[in-house]
Amino acid sequence: MKKLSLIMAIFIITSLGFIIQADNKPKKQDGIIKKLNLSEEQLQKFNDLQFDLENQLLELKYAVDKNRIEIKNSIRQMPIDKNTILALTNKNNEIQAQRKLLIVENWFIVYDILNEEQQKIWVNHFEQMEKPKLSNKKNKIENFNKNKPPKR
Repeated sequence: MKKLSLIMAIFIITSLGFIIQADNKPKKQDGIIKKLNLSEEQLQKFNDLQFDLENQLLELKYAVDKNRIEIKNSIRQMPIDKNTILALTNKNNEIQAQRKLLIVENWFIVYDILNEEQQKIWVNHFEQMEKPKLSNKKNKIENFNKNKPPKR
């Protein structure tokens, strides 16, 4: 019994440590927030926008996940209804497009609360974030072209 109590105590203490550590982890946007040197009012708006964005993105992610389950279920039913699958696939594409638009709109809302100097930092930050994505795509295309069989 004492062993079980000791094991439970160690488990609880370890779990609490992980929870506290997770809360103290720097978030992705912490670096840009420091660079922007936001006023208290701007920081409050930024945090409110981030909270709203995360909630909306979660709702859209849930909708996509739910839709994917509907697609799987529709595929299992015989005979497969092509129109249903296509409609669900189109709905998924629309939801994913909504997510991307929401992110871009949020980017501009944040841009609008910044002063001119902060706007330059904000734009530069996102240009730097896009560079690895673009170079990665370029490398994939180059590798694909290298591995392509010659035309006959």
